[in-house]
Amino acid sequence: MATAAELCSTLRLPPDAASYATLSAMLGERMPLDARTASAIRRAVRRHEDDPAAARAAARATAAGLDPDDPAIERLLGALDSSGAGARGGTGGEADTGRRRDDKGDREELEALATSLRAATEAAMADGDFSAMAEPGPDGSGWACVPFSAPFGDVSFHGYMRIWYTSNGSTRRVGRFVADIRFGDERRLFELSMAGGRRTVAYYSDDAPERDAFEAEFGGADAVRTAALDLGYFSELVSRRSIDEDA
Repeated sequence: MATAAELCSTLRLPPDAASYATLSAMLGERMPLDARTASAIRRAVRRHEDDPAAARAAARATAAGLDPDDPAIERLLGALDSSGAGARGGTGGEADTGRRRDDKGDREELEALATSLRAATEAAMADGDFSAMAEPGPDGSGWACVPFSAPFGDVSFHGYMRIWYTSNGSTRRVGRFVADIRFGDERRLFELSMAGGRRTVAYYSDDAPERDAFEAEFGGADAVRTAALDLGYFSELVSRRSIDEDA
């Protein structure tokens, strides 16, 4: 199996983070790894300060038949800009980690958050730009991308969600959910997937104690894994598995 550096060499890309994000995003879309497309997506990543979220957006647009420079990408990535939605108090490692509130307060905040995210999804799918990006491929699969901004506790979270689905006529099945979450200068990845009736939860953070706390809190009956951010952003490149296997 070719290493990431070998793939970069084959596609005439420098072996750096921008290229790895590009290749992982292309694998996540089950796109052919051709040099021309990879270079176009990588340019989008470089324009956005090597943010791997830009690779996901550009690859999604390309898979949907759009240009990787489509204005919809800029709109989507605008949700990651912390200038308008930073932390309201506290920083990354303090964002509710280990803080206990009464059950009623937790439930009300979670219900409000769920309502906010549902409304964001409905608004995105009613938006011509974002619905065009969600166009499925020939096999009926695709990603719906949803920008969001939602307060929870003492922190104002923002970013965008990606929802992988397959469609067969009027039937659609959701197999994987990924949220790229930002607050202040911090970022996290949260992933939820279903396979064989078993739910898997993944949480990616560069804060090791926070990862330990997440596993302790949410281990339960679900399969839970945690890792550093790079492993989340480059997950397909690391595993080289298809979405079907990963979802």
